[in-house]
Amino acid sequence: MRSALQDPGNTSDPSQCERAALARRTGSISSGQDLGNPTKRSSISYLFRCSDSHPVFARVAIIRRLFLLTLVASFLIPAPLFSQAWTPPKGEGYIALVFGDMFVKDHFLSSGQRIDIGHIRTIGLVESIHYGITDRLGASLSLPVVASKYYGPDPHQMPVDDGNYHGGTQDFRFGLQYNVRRRPVVLTPFTTVVVPSRDYIYYAHSAVGTHQQELDLGLAAAGRFERWLPSAYYQATYSYGVVPVVTGVRPNRSHMSLEGGYFVTRYLTLRLVADSQLTYGGFNIPQDFQISDFPLVANDRWRHHDQSANINALNLGGGFDLAVGRRWGVFAALTTSIWGENGHAMRTGLTTGITWSFRTPWARPSQAEMAPPVTSTTHVH
Repeated sequence: MRSALQDPGNTSDPSQCERAALARRTGSISSGQDLGNPTKRSSISYLFRCSDSHPVFARVAIIRRLFLLTLVASFLIPAPLFSQAWTPPKGEGYIALVFGDMFVKDHFLSSGQRIDIGHIRTIGLVESIHYGITDRLGASLSLPVVASKYYGPDPHQMPVDDGNYHGGTQDFRFGLQYNVRRRPVVLTPFTTVVVPSRDYIYYAHSAVGTHQQELDLGLAAAGRFERWLPSAYYQATYSYGVVPVVTGVRPNRSHMSLEGGYFVTRYLTLRLVADSQLTYGGFNIPQDFQISDFPLVANDRWRHHDQSANINALNLGGGFDLAVGRRWGVFAALTTSIWGENGHAMRTGLTTGITWSFRTPWARPSQAEMAPPVTSTTHVH
């Protein structure tokens, strides 16, 4: 016998559809050098398929983290975590544990040209928790742990760039999301605050992060192609990040992401993703650093170039989500840099992780929990 979790056509228990969607999660990873987001993934096939035949969709908010995009952007560009269009139902949430492995082969100049001045390998682990305060208001908290190594002819600072792994905790990220619309397009404004967890070194190829506070304001939108391709969905986010002034400039930036997915089965989802960053008012490499023998330079502006550079990037990738039971999910994705300026050129970025959804005593009771006991009318004494 299949439950509503397994059978999209069975909507006798709408809350089971909620829990099924909540159970399919993915995580995001934020990591070093030009990184910053921890961002997100979960299969939402149950949400959409349950919504086909039951109005519960109109009142059910489901988490949908853009964890993969967060990972990619966090490795390449200083950015807060990407938010999601869906928020958890009141009293419900999930915990994600995400592992990332990123390899940088080249660096981008301001012209978009790639140059090889050494390679960077970054690995990271992101622990995050996401919780529904109400059916519309959600909150999240995450902390990446990152380790990187640089091997090449032009280290920024020793011993951090000595060819060995150096790492530690990066930045706390606290987010709030408030869902304002659920049909036909899900719309959720969000804000994210990024605060360094400690006084770590930021001037190094293998630094764990840029050591910057950031306030991010944005909007997430999501939906499905009900008429043309019912098993497909899309999600997009835009946010504007405000950072402190450093060496005379304030390099605020726009973060954008786009995702499309297809529900192959009720357990397996395939997806394609893209994320980008555009920076305003930062410095360009090498012309704005008065470098006579680039990249061998040690002036104050250059020591802050990861914080103040006009970093722009476009990354593409794909992956899958696999539901494992009611509360567990696994996921993986692979991404690469297509274009960039003044930053790191990622050759490969691998993300994989697990998620576990939970319910608290404050969660709304399911229909199964509220149903009266069944009394037999055929039993003969």
